[in-house]
Amino acid sequence: MNGAVAHFLKVPGGREYLGRVPGVATTDLDDARLANLLNWTLYRFDRANVPTDFKPYDAAEIRRLRASPLRVEAARTRAQLVAKMPGGSL
Repeated sequence: MNGAVAHFLKVPGGREYLGRVPGVATTDLDDARLANLLNWTLYRFDRANVPTDFKPYDAAEIRRLRASPLRVEAARTRAQLVAKMPGGSL
């Protein structure tokens, strides 16, 4: 995660992926706390790669994303997103 997580914000579908990944979407945290945690994670572990036009996650967006969490397709979705990144890797 360190130095890698914000790269997902730079590819189509990556922002949504971060809010739908199983460990995120299925946590017991409420939507506002989860939005804050996800924003903190991006800046704490990958500040250099957070896009300058990044709009922080909010509770409403997290609520929408969590409504359709990734399940068995999570690994495939991640691989597809990583393949779209420059160099095709993190």
